[in-house]
Amino acid sequence: MEFNAADIFEGVVDRVPDREAIVHGSTRLTYKELDARSNKAANALKKLGIKKGSHIGIYAFNCVEWLEIMLGAYKLCAIPININYRYVEEELKYLIDNADMEAIFYHKQFSNKLENIKSHLPLLKDFICIGDDSGEDDVIDKSFNFEDLIANEDESRLDVDRSGDDKYILYTGGTTGTPKLAQHTLNGMLYQGWVTDIVLTDWSEKDSVLCPLPLFHVFAVYPNLMN
Repeated sequence: MEFNAADIFEGVVDRVPDREAIVHGSTRLTYKELDARSNKAANALKKLGIKKGSHIGIYAFNCVEWLEIMLGAYKLCAIPININYRYVEEELKYLIDNADMEAIFYHKQFSNKLENIKSHLPLLKDFICIGDDSGEDDVIDKSFNFEDLIANEDESRLDVDRSGDDKYILYTGGTTGTPKLAQHTLNGMLYQGWVTDIVLTDWSEKDSVLCPLPLFHVFAVYPNLMN
């Protein structure tokens, strides 16, 4: 059996569409609602020219949009890449350049850092701003607003040939130098998460998971995908 994040997620949606999938502050989404918004994100990415194997970055605090973008990318067979929001500009520039990112989703309060380095990142063509409560302005010219970008997109699923060999990429924190790329297959990553989070902890479909870690951390990704 092969594991692919988008296929597994869609299988859960089809089985329990009205079950609550995510709670973040006052926002509560069912699996059906999360699927619809993830499909909108996938269709929006496709229109931006993101395709199978394209690399996109997520540079944000924990939020519902983080998961919607990640799932949308996997649905398209694009590769979402984690970005530690504590990076200074040099680390941020190194990671985005090293990862060959074509698009980046970012919380509004991080736009100044991106503005200061974007001239050094020729492959990074699309900037998509996620609203936050910082009160700061998005200073990047010609950026997209995430909600506006997906507002009129189709909620239907894309017809994409996915497999367990689709790539999963994680960047380490860079505590001993520059951030380092670790590449897996989705099949390998999800199987490891299944063993760690389901078998060893005896989770069931009745359980919910509290995620106190930042979503850029691997030990936040595992339980959120597997749950």
